[in-house]
Amino acid sequence: MRAKAPYYPPGMMALECDQTFHGIPNIQRVWELMTADDHVYDTLIDRKAERLIITITDRDSWSFGASLKREKEVAAPDIPLVGAQAVIEQLEEMILEGKIRDVYSLELGYCMFLDPQTDGQYWLYPVWKCECLYADDPDKEIRTDKSVYSSEAYRSNTSNFTWFVFNAQTGEPLGKEKGATAEDFYCPPVME
Repeated sequence: MRAKAPYYPPGMMALECDQTFHGIPNIQRVWELMTADDHVYDTLIDRKAERLIITITDRDSWSFGASLKREKEVAAPDIPLVGAQAVIEQLEEMILEGKIRDVYSLELGYCMFLDPQTDGQYWLYPVWKCECLYADDPDKEIRTDKSVYSSEAYRSNTSNFTWFVFNAQTGEPLGKEKGATAEDFYCPPVME
């Protein structure tokens, strides 16, 4: 008796895994936080995410890709970080203003920044990342399709799904919606 081939439903499924360093995931890339002119993006070399990605479109069409980074050195093995409470207080202000509607996660991880001294090397910097629904206008209705079954599909099924990333050493927000310069893509200074 032959085994049946596994069935993959129509549409695309993807499994993405973030690379970890010393047990801490690299959850963000700086170029995902910034909006800049094309000439600024053109200065970025090798903007591949360091992820393992498996994609299945149907039973005969699939792909597997990986772009992993190798650790070269640890610049500061033990640095002070702000606790989650400092970030939660900032998020609570936006919730009270009516701008953040739902918070799905808050996690500590690394953000990959460019190294201004080298070509194609990066620095990992600690950040807090919050995934949420957000609206600039507190009176704006956010429409979502609640018929989807998985929480991941529900979150990504709205144009208001976004994330906020905070510097884990200072608690200050990172990222620029407009006008980012090449210097904004470089690693912030580490406080020891």
